[in-house]
Amino acid sequence: MRGCLIEFLLADALKLAIETLEIVWSTKTSVKSAFYKASEKHGVSDIRALRMAYRIAYESIKNLNLVDAIAEFMLGKERYSMLPSIVKNILRVIVYEFKVNQNPSRYSLADYTSAFRSIYSWKILQPIEPYLGRLTSLSFDQAKFSELDRIALTYRQPKWIVEYLERTLGRSLALEILEGLQSEPKIYIRINTFKIGLNECLKMLEDEGFKLKPVDKIPYVYVLEDYEKPIPLSKAYRDGLIQVQDLSSCYSVVLLDPKPGERILDLCAAPGIKTSYLVQLASGEVDIISIDVSIKRILLMKSLMEKSSIENAGIIVADGRYLPLANIEFDAVLLDPPCSGTGILHRDPSFKWRLTYKGITKFASLQYELLESASRYVKSGGRIVYSTCSLTLEENELVIERFLRLNPEFYLSKPKLMLGSDGLRGLNYARRLYPHRDLCNGFFVAVIRRV
Repeated sequence: MRGCLIEFLLADALKLAIETLEIVWSTKTSVKSAFYKASEKHGVSDIRALRMAYRIAYESIKNLNLVDAIAEFMLGKERYSMLPSIVKNILRVIVYEFKVNQNPSRYSLADYTSAFRSIYSWKILQPIEPYLGRLTSLSFDQAKFSELDRIALTYRQPKWIVEYLERTLGRSLALEILEGLQSEPKIYIRINTFKIGLNECLKMLEDEGFKLKPVDKIPYVYVLEDYEKPIPLSKAYRDGLIQVQDLSSCYSVVLLDPKPGERILDLCAAPGIKTSYLVQLASGEVDIISIDVSIKRILLMKSLMEKSSIENAGIIVADGRYLPLANIEFDAVLLDPPCSGTGILHRDPSFKWRLTYKGITKFASLQYELLESASRYVKSGGRIVYSTCSLTLEENELVIERFLRLNPEFYLSKPKLMLGSDGLRGLNYARRLYPHRDLCNGFFVAVIRRV
């Protein structure tokens, strides 16, 4: 009986993992979103199967280039490329588990093969089954690859990203960043003092097994040092007493330095995490207009504002390039535009395989348009904080340089808090945060003031 239960557990986990991979590649969604959709579709409820399935799907995608390289070596590049999507994903899971995973599964290759046979017809496995017997004894040697290929395989990143980072940041820093993107990212939480006192909340979290340390000079923000369960399962999170918010995101809000009585524009604001922090830093005494182009994200923002007890944020659905604000002037504008996300490639492993350099240039064009739009609403002496979770020049320094060159009434200002590293190309007042140095998302932020 116990053996049957174990077989069902493995079959459920593998079925869910493969469905997750299929959704990721067909819909270009995140691993987490795809996993939720797959879970709903198949109705798997066993927590052990759910955990196993998510790990398998996540790690198979995170290590995709190495997994594919091994699979191509086994079958031949042409034969592997012609496999149907579902067969390719089955092989990816098997290759990851038995050639890449440093923590061997308690199940054997025969167990996996048997489980896949029970889920799919024999015809599905037919193209790859003759090769599976060779897998455990297969000797995959990376020596034949170029140095660039070897680095990409070692750090599980697309070749063009490795090449780009080396070219723009130098080899030493590029390798440090790639190493940092392999590490488990730190988790930061912000306590919502509109709903609870700091000490009371800290005691509540401590009682639930969370060990926290305050972040110096970033108010209400703590880094999670140890925990017994995920933060979203805590009562404090469920009740809206805390918000998961990366240090980098908090830093950009701190640099805007909102003051009571000011009028602030939060552009590209949804889902509202930065808006809520702006209100908190100003003790709830600011007039904020928050704008985002996505209705879906705006609805999430309204839900967050209600849960966080934030009442004084006006929320508008609009394209930030064409704002319906007439002649309103603002003391400050926070602009965190859509970006390539090259600083958060360790958060969702599927994204890096879809990202292209062409996509970066498209983001840079949009970012400049949004910055130009934001500048029209800043009053004399006012400021803009521009930030991205990207490490590229095109989305950061080059956007700022172009803007300052064409708008001489603005200048790059020294931030009130100098975290991270200097910006590139001589923009020393701009700040860059790197995962390996600053233990947060890769990030760029600049404070721009109007004379």
